[in-house]
Amino acid sequence: MRGVVLLGMLVTPQLGLAGDEVATFAAFYEPSGVVNWLLISLIAIAAGAAIFFTGGAASPAVAAIGTWVGGTMGLSGAAATKAGLALLGGGSIASGGFGMVGGAALLTAALTFSTELAFDYSFGALHAKYEYHELVERSKGLTTLPLPKTTGGLEKRIEALNALDDVDKEKPLVAPGNVELIRKAITELETAAESGEFERHEQARLRSLLSLLLFIANDYQSAHDHAERAIETSEGLGLSSTLPTFIHATTRLYDERLRWRDTYADGLRTALVDEPKNKLIPLLVAIYVDRLSLRMDDGSVGPEALAVIRALVNDPLLEKHRTTNLIGLTGRYFVRLKLAQQKIGALATSNSVLIQNDARSADVLEQTLSDYDVLLEGAESALTDLQGTNPSRKDAEQIQVFTKLFADYRGDRVRLEGLVNDFRERQVQAGVAPGGVVMWLILGPVLLLVLFGLAAWRIRGKGA
Repeated sequence: MRGVVLLGMLVTPQLGLAGDEVATFAAFYEPSGVVNWLLISLIAIAAGAAIFFTGGAASPAVAAIGTWVGGTMGLSGAAATKAGLALLGGGSIASGGFGMVGGAALLTAALTFSTELAFDYSFGALHAKYEYHELVERSKGLTTLPLPKTTGGLEKRIEALNALDDVDKEKPLVAPGNVELIRKAITELETAAESGEFERHEQARLRSLLSLLLFIANDYQSAHDHAERAIETSEGLGLSSTLPTFIHATTRLYDERLRWRDTYADGLRTALVDEPKNKLIPLLVAIYVDRLSLRMDDGSVGPEALAVIRALVNDPLLEKHRTTNLIGLTGRYFVRLKLAQQKIGALATSNSVLIQNDARSADVLEQTLSDYDVLLEGAESALTDLQGTNPSRKDAEQIQVFTKLFADYRGDRVRLEGLVNDFRERQVQAGVAPGGVVMWLILGPVLLLVLFGLAAWRIRGKGA
């Protein structure tokens, strides 16, 4: 690739890479060893629309928190604010049931406590279901990986890679013109990958690059497949493969049959701890948790999954990024608490006859309240971890803001439980059967027929 300008700053020329760096983040983002990784990460943040806030600008209080988070990354001013808000979940997030909620609007609601209903909730979203294409559309507004700074010489044999320098960095990567350039590079890379003209170490680099560009282009299924092949080739050569390992772990979250287990985060752990000096780590954690949150919306993942991420960011090997990661994760807890609070409030007080007369509504409310309890426990643990990071005076002041916010959410739990109980009582008085009763009303007659059939079969058998 030709020389790249990052936010108006020239990056030093490419130098040679170590032979074992063909599938790592360093292989694609740090060829000279002096590249400002944080400036690169801002390109990814812009691509995720965190800079182009929708739904209104962040409040001064929330912007201050964003600046604080960005400051822990060594940034200042507007760059710190934008980066910090992105790590807190400030991209354009489609939060299940509430439609497209602007990232700034959602963060402002989550980080400035109120019991007022800020988001609407529709009956159609009462029982969320997985749809891959819908998930892809929602992902287009999330923070993503940046384009590579270097392709390690592949551009000399694959001309379309040079065109990546023409990507308009003032626009998100998902903008039409940018997507066309990225797609052209992907097409030529796919042809090259099947040509048999590349050595194995080049194949590992090529497949890693393919998985990266496909991830940026929101083709998560293909990105997963190429990441898997890059990992296999790298392992066969005894080489590290942190970049495709991260992509493989993250794209697994798009699996229709996803049923979360703690081991799902093993790939993420490997990608982070095997390259602990990677300054993109806070961004990688944010990217993963963004998509994990999407699967929480369709019920494939419960809030307990955030505890697995909390354990990971507390790994001693990631100590350098611990404060930033914990702040970002605590912010995610508050976002999920706000969404649960809004879901309970909107559903329990809805004037929709469909919601009021649906026997499953009360079950959804009770499950959401249970999730709220899990989130409270997790947020408290994350705050405890933050307080144990030997914070500076400024950090301690901001942590105190989080502590006060947590107390507000915890105090609201009694009100939310009252809303759930009142809704259930109204349904009972209206003669709406609980969800479990409805199930038995449907399955009961079927089971009786089966039992009668078995009894008749046994009687005939004895008669014979």
